[in-house]
Amino acid sequence: MAVTLATQAAQAAETDAPAGHQVATVFLNTTPQDSAAAIAGWRSRAAAGNAEAQYNLGQAYRRGEGVPADPDQAQSWYRKAADQGYLNAEAQLGLMLFTSPRRSESFSWLEKAATAGEPRAQYVLGTALFNGDGVAKDWPRAYAMMSRAAAGGLDAAKRSLATMETYINVADRQRGAALASALGANGAPAAAPRAETAVRAPASAATVHPAKVSAGSGWRIQLGAFGQEQAAQNYWTDLSRLATLRDLTPRFMPANGVTRLQAGPFPGKAAAASACAAIQKAGKGCFLVAP
Repeated sequence: MAVTLATQAAQAAETDAPAGHQVATVFLNTTPQDSAAAIAGWRSRAAAGNAEAQYNLGQAYRRGEGVPADPDQAQSWYRKAADQGYLNAEAQLGLMLFTSPRRSESFSWLEKAATAGEPRAQYVLGTALFNGDGVAKDWPRAYAMMSRAAAGGLDAAKRSLATMETYINVADRQRGAALASALGANGAPAAAPRAETAVRAPASAATVHPAKVSAGSGWRIQLGAFGQEQAAQNYWTDLSRLATLRDLTPRFMPANGVTRLQAGPFPGKAAAASACAAIQKAGKGCFLVAP
């Protein structure tokens, strides 16, 4: 596989996490006994389905810390955590796949992580979109992704953004800035979760309250993730004017330092997919969330 600018970006991003998004392998630079105990603890919890432990095992196998380095094992554990929506695992799996012969599999994971506010994923996607590397060239989206990555504290993204501004015309930068704004102000610490918070609705609409999350409540869609719950509420207030969303219930779900904005329920996958398609047609981000 040829080494491209986006490949180099992904390789660098695997080890360059900004403040608040650090790559987490915990205290493995201690004694062999401590390392073995940490790995054993993670393995037990990972086997029971704990996403954080699965992610930490992936980190250990990728780095060769406490266990022999094994990229296949790393990807396997990352995937288990990513399948549960663990943000760092989604990003790390996407980055590993992007630098492998299986690059085509990387974009769905990078897109999920980028939409949820992960700066490394935004940086790599922005680079790929700018250069048309594995995806269609799209300078407004590239500018949006790189802007969010830079705002998230990634130094390499700040440098790339400055370079992009010498190539991208004003109109495309303005479109990119609007897209970046829609992604939300990620990277700041999430507000403390509250049991139920009223959403400030337009004057002509009733006040909306987020539903409590419960299992088996049908298909949902995710509309973004935000560093502060209030930002998610404000975004919902604007977005809920779309006819597609008018009768849906928002859910504000704090996890891994961000508040995820989801809406539903839908009676099935087809209905959720149809709503997502309409939202994406309006220029907004959206992906499906299974029951």
